[in-house]
This record gives sequence, structure tokens and C-alpha cells, in this order.
Amino acid sequence: YLSVNEMDPRRPLSDLTIPASRGGSSSGLGFVVRYDTRDHVYQPSKGFYNQFSAEWFGPSLGSDYTFSMTTVDLRAYRGVFRSHVVAFQTYSVFIDGDAPFQMLGCLGGSYAMRGYYLGRFRDRNMITAQVEYRVPVWWRFGVVAFAGVGAVAGELRDFHLDRLKTSAGVGARFMFDPKERINARLDFGYGDERNMGGYAMVLEAF
Repeated sequence: YLSVNEMDPRRPLSDLTIPASRGGSSSGLGFVVRYDTRDHVYQPSKGFYNQFSAEWFGPSLGSDYTFSMTTVDLRAYRGVFRSHVVAFQTYSVFIDGDAPFQMLGCLGGSYAMRGYYLGRFRDRNMITAQVEYRVPVWWRFGVVAFAGVGAVAGELRDFHLDRLKTSAGVGARFMFDPKERINARLDFGYGDERNMGGYAMVLEAF
């Protein structure tokens, strides 16, 4: 369970015994399976988006590190009460082997667990889940409320309820491209231990 805040600030990353702390390259081979029934790519109101990917890295593929990585991205959308939409996502990363520091599962950022800065909590395994309630208000403007829960761990057996992180927040939306239904968003997320963050992005978080 690696927290950037728990590192000794007097020791640069290159002095730590972490894969890729001194550089290196990663190359691998894998496959992706995707199932998509959403009624719209950028602004779905119903349907599912499910993706599973598996990748293998090793010296025979030109990689300095030997490991495998599996990612699972499951999303569901449901329209409720006129044009309101409830969106749900669970995103998980599972790594076996010594993956480089930069490719570990990272909790936080503008897409999942908003309220934590990306990379503060990272490890070989990560599980997150979030839900978002989307409400059109007037003309092209809308608002959202969201909440999430997630954790990282070195081994699957190390996932425990007391290690879960939570986040919640609100956001504003403006549909600047009505034809493609593309939103600009401004989100404010809050996490445990007074963590918070603001995010100005194009397209929804998921």
C-alpha cells in the first residue's frame, strides 16, 4: 500500500527500491474484449459499456519488467424521472509481477475517486466504484452529484474495509456541442482526510 505522502520527502524516488524508479521500458502484448449497448457515446441515458483487457510484459517482448496486467471497466446507465440519468462504474486493475511504478493502479484524478490527486495511492491491485446522478437544468446547462469508493493493495488478500477511501462531490455541465452532445464539466470532489480537488474537463468522467 504505497502512499506518496508516506514517503520520506528527503529521499528521491531514484533511491527507493521501486521498479522503474531508475527508468526502463515496458512493452507487452494483450487483447481487449468490449461490449457496448449505450444509446449514445458521449451522453448515454441507457445501456451498458463493459470492457475487459489482459496484457503480458516480458523480456521476450522487449520489456525490462516481467508482469501481467488485467483491467475491468464496467459501466451502466439508466434514465430516471424525465431526462435525469443515473450512471454507475466500477474500474479495477490487477497486476501480477513487478510492474513499473508508473503503471501501477492509481487512485484519484479527474475520472475516478475525484477528490484525491492522481497517484497519491497506488499499488498492484486497485478496485474503485462510483455513481453519478446527472440532471439537466436549463438550456444547455446541467448539474451532477457523485460519490465513489475505492482502495489499492499489494495482494488481493490485503483488501479490507478499513482501507477503503471514499469521495463525493458536485459538478456543473455545459453542452457546448449539442449535435454530438459533448459536455464541458467543472467538478469539485472531496475525499477523506480533507482531500479535495477541482477539475475542468471536456467529456464526462465515464
